[in-house]
Amino acid sequence: MKMLENTEDGFEDIISTRSKVFMESNLNIEDMKFNELVDFIIAHPSVLKRPIIVDDNKMQVGYNDEEIRTFIPREIRRAWTCNNKTENCEYAKELKYVLDKAKK
Repeated sequence: MKMLENTEDGFEDIISTRSKVFMESNLNIEDMKFNELVDFIIAHPSVLKRPIIVDDNKMQVGYNDEEIRTFIPREIRRAWTCNNKTENCEYAKELKYVLDKAKK
Protein backbone atom coordinates (compact mmCIF):
# COMPACT_ATOMS: atom_id res chain seq x y z
CA MET A 1 0.00 0.00 0.00
CA LYS A 2 2.48 2.54 -1.27
CA MET A 3 -0.20 5.21 -1.35
CA LEU A 4 -0.34 5.23 2.45
CA GLU A 5 3.22 6.59 2.48
CA ASN A 6 1.83 9.80 0.95
CA THR A 7 -0.86 10.30 3.60
CA GLU A 8 -0.69 12.30 6.80
CA ASP A 9 -2.98 10.05 8.83
CA GLY A 10 -2.77 6.70 7.03
CA PHE A 11 -6.01 4.83 6.54
CA GLU A 12 -8.02 7.67 8.07
CA ASP A 13 -7.19 9.78 5.01
CA ILE A 14 -8.57 7.27 2.51
CA ILE A 15 -11.52 5.66 4.31
CA SER A 16 -14.87 7.42 4.37
CA THR A 17 -15.95 6.92 7.96
CA ARG A 18 -19.33 8.44 7.01
CA SER A 19 -20.04 5.66 4.49
CA LYS A 20 -23.03 3.46 5.28
CA VAL A 21 -20.94 0.27 5.24
CA PHE A 22 -18.37 1.68 7.64
CA MET A 23 -20.95 3.06 10.07
CA GLU A 24 -22.92 -0.21 10.05
CA SER A 25 -19.73 -2.15 10.75
CA ASN A 26 -19.24 -0.21 13.99
CA LEU A 27 -15.45 -0.23 13.58
CA ASN A 28 -12.73 1.96 14.99
CA ILE A 29 -9.81 2.36 12.59
CA GLU A 30 -7.39 2.92 15.44
CA ASP A 31 -8.28 -0.45 17.02
CA MET A 32 -7.70 -2.42 13.81
CA LYS A 33 -4.46 -4.01 12.67
CA PHE A 34 -3.06 -3.13 9.24
CA ASN A 35 -4.08 -6.47 7.69
CA GLU A 36 -7.59 -6.20 9.14
CA LEU A 37 -8.03 -2.78 7.52
CA VAL A 38 -6.72 -4.05 4.18
CA ASP A 39 -9.10 -7.03 4.31
CA PHE A 40 -12.00 -4.73 5.21
CA ILE A 41 -11.25 -2.43 2.27
CA ILE A 42 -10.97 -5.38 -0.11
CA ALA A 43 -14.30 -6.75 1.13
CA HIS A 44 -15.95 -3.28 1.07
CA PRO A 45 -14.23 -1.05 -1.53
CA SER A 46 -17.08 1.45 -1.32
CA VAL A 47 -15.59 2.72 1.97
CA LEU A 48 -12.74 4.36 0.06
CA LYS A 49 -12.96 8.07 -0.57
CA ARG A 50 -12.99 8.85 -4.29
CA PRO A 51 -11.16 9.65 -6.36
CA ILE A 52 -7.75 8.59 -5.10
CA ILE A 53 -4.98 9.75 -7.43
CA VAL A 54 -1.40 8.70 -6.72
CA ASP A 55 1.89 9.34 -8.43
CA ASP A 56 5.49 8.96 -7.24
CA ASN A 57 5.48 12.12 -5.12
CA LYS A 58 1.95 13.03 -4.20
CA MET A 59 -1.56 11.81 -3.55
CA GLN A 60 -4.97 13.43 -3.87
CA VAL A 61 -7.97 12.03 -2.01
CA GLY A 62 -11.41 13.36 -2.82
CA TYR A 63 -12.44 15.73 -5.57
CA ASN A 64 -10.70 19.10 -5.60
CA ASP A 65 -10.32 20.85 -8.99
CA GLU A 66 -7.18 22.76 -8.11
CA GLU A 67 -5.33 19.88 -6.50
CA ILE A 68 -6.28 17.37 -9.22
CA ARG A 69 -4.80 19.69 -11.86
CA THR A 70 -1.34 19.11 -10.39
CA PHE A 71 -1.50 15.55 -11.74
CA ILE A 72 -2.11 16.73 -15.31
CA PRO A 73 1.06 17.28 -17.36
CA ARG A 74 2.05 20.93 -17.71
CA GLU A 75 1.65 20.91 -21.51
CA ILE A 76 -1.97 19.81 -21.26
CA ARG A 77 -2.71 22.35 -18.51
CA ARG A 78 -1.21 25.01 -20.79
CA ALA A 79 -3.52 23.91 -23.62
CA TRP A 80 -6.54 24.15 -21.31
CA THR A 81 -5.47 27.59 -20.19
CA CYS A 82 -5.12 28.57 -23.81
CA ASN A 83 -8.65 27.30 -24.45
CA ASN A 84 -10.03 29.64 -21.79
CA LYS A 85 -8.45 32.76 -23.33
CA THR A 86 -10.25 34.79 -25.95
CA GLU A 87 -7.38 36.85 -27.37
CA ASN A 88 -4.10 35.85 -29.03
CA CYS A 89 -4.47 32.17 -28.31
CA GLU A 90 -3.64 29.41 -30.71
CA TYR A 91 -5.44 26.60 -28.90
CA ALA A 92 -5.55 24.20 -31.83
CA LYS A 93 -1.83 24.63 -32.46
CA GLU A 94 -1.02 24.10 -28.78
CA LEU A 95 -3.24 21.03 -28.52
CA LYS A 96 -1.69 19.52 -31.66
CA TYR A 97 1.76 20.08 -30.16
CA VAL A 98 0.75 18.32 -26.93
CA LEU A 99 -0.85 15.37 -28.71
CA ASP A 100 2.10 14.96 -31.07
CA LYS A 101 4.49 15.00 -28.12
CA ALA A 102 2.39 12.40 -26.28
CA LYS A 103 2.62 10.04 -29.26
CA LYS A 104 6.42 9.97 -29.06
